[in-house]
Amino acid sequence: LANSYNPRLKELMEAPVPDNVEVLIERDVDWPDGSARIMRTSNSHEERELPELDSSNPAKFYDFLKWADANANGKNKLLIINGRSRGWGGVIQDNTIPGEKDERQTGPMMALEYASKAVQASGLRPDVVLLDAGFMGTVEAIEELKDMAPYLVVSSGPMPNNGFLAG
Repeated sequence: LANSYNPRLKELMEAPVPDNVEVLIERDVDWPDGSARIMRTSNSHEERELPELDSSNPAKFYDFLKWADANANGKNKLLIINGRSRGWGGVIQDNTIPGEKDERQTGPMMALEYASKAVQASGLRPDVVLLDAGFMGTVEAIEELKDMAPYLVVSSGPMPNNGFLAG
């Protein structure tokens, strides 16, 4: 799930896909290409445009996870959540909410408890969750997120705008 534009993530999404890998992506309207769900394999690329959605809404996140679970055929799964966070204060900030004015500087974030519950309820069983957002490695954040997957990849400090992909 990529709710904010990241040029390095865009490069990753456009890179060749090995035969044994499937890439399932949901990006939000902050991307130049707009909101979409994308499924890529070594020999196919399917893209379905989406209307603007509130990425910070747990029900929308759950919908993405259910779609990913229904479409992912691989044995091992990595869930990457890319976007802004406030550590234990929330993740997946969305500054452009359907039906609301764009005058706001900062939008709502999903509570970590709701993000974790959405993953657990969706049926998607990632082996690893990479939270490409700052301050997710605090004890409080990990306590909320520990049931998402056997392994969490997090940062205990701030993240550059390009996240883990920077460098």
